[in-house]
Amino acid sequence: TSAYSAYISRARAAQALRSSGVEPTEEEQLKLGELLPLARDYEDSYAWTAHDKCFIVSEMGFYGLGPPQSRAGDVICVIPGMKIPFMLRDFRNSGKFKLVGSCYLHGIMGGESLDPNHNLYAGDLQNIVIV
Repeated sequence: TSAYSAYISRARAAQALRSSGVEPTEEEQLKLGELLPLARDYEDSYAWTAHDKCFIVSEMGFYGLGPPQSRAGDVICVIPGMKIPFMLRDFRNSGKFKLVGSCYLHGIMGGESLDPNHNLYAGDLQNIVIV
């Protein structure tokens, strides 16, 4: 993302110069040209990641992207050994869960909630049934 941020920052600066009637230096134009492919790669990755996702906020204030079927009361579940969290829904208030889909939750993607030494530790693991 740093190449993307650098590209956006430099492109805005170049646009401001042009708006005031000054052309950016050749060096600045070359740097923008070098950063453009990296910025496009980031945009492509983001577009793929965010495709068919909606913005979510957890009860603890974490934000992220979840399945379009997400709704209040769904549970975000971190499963040991999995690289991403999943959203589950209590199936007919039975204590069994239905898989809604995968999600991204900023701040817990590195396994923090499973680490007993981390301040985001979620507590002991629980067995669940997915139907």
